[in-house]
Amino acid sequence: MTKIFTILLVFFSAFCIGQDAERNLMNTQQLSGLGILSPFTDIEIEHQRACYLFEDFKKSDLVLNSDNVLMDIPIKIDIHRHQILLMNNRGEVHGLSLSYIKSISVDNMLSKDNYEVHQIDGKHILLRKVYSDTEATLWQRWVTTLKKADYNPALNVGSRSDKITSEKVYLISTSQKGFTKVPTRKKKFMEVFKSKAKLFLKKNKKVNLKKEEDLVSFVKFLNK
Repeated sequence: MTKIFTILLVFFSAFCIGQDAERNLMNTQQLSGLGILSPFTDIEIEHQRACYLFEDFKKSDLVLNSDNVLMDIPIKIDIHRHQILLMNNRGEVHGLSLSYIKSISVDNMLSKDNYEVHQIDGKHILLRKVYSDTEATLWQRWVTTLKKADYNPALNVGSRSDKITSEKVYLISTSQKGFTKVPTRKKKFMEVFKSKAKLFLKKNKKVNLKKEEDLVSFVKFLNK
């Protein structure tokens, strides 16, 4: 039994090493050498703080489109400009477009938050995979809106600075149709998902299309 366990352990270790070699671990200095980073100042970081998915830098693992991997890199995710800010070991901050990234795994204390980057309507969009099954997958994305400053000094009303707001939007993807936005109104929901949606709503009359758990139930229903 011990021999079998040892053989399996050696095989698993060799497999993991092979995976790392295939993906090529890299550091921020090597990434900088690719010429795809843009510098950021403290003023810019503070000014744009409303854009970030989370306030503080968090250690994360990045998989690039080239399959190169960066591990335990402090980052912030800018959901408005579709980029991340990453900090090197000297405390310098640079921006990296999501167009270079395949996936992100963010260390969130006791768990990992996993994200993927997909191209939707010509833009590289960050998505969180909520639930996946054989036929369909539920995703969450963030849509931001910029409200320009409209302060009127004569009347002393309005906002003195630009404001960015964000809202969660859910998508369902299938191999046949790609990504489809989930409407929050039942009438539109039935127009988009047709007979499946009508049957689901008939069986689940108290469904709230803004609630993640109800949308997971719908995806499970699609996969039956």
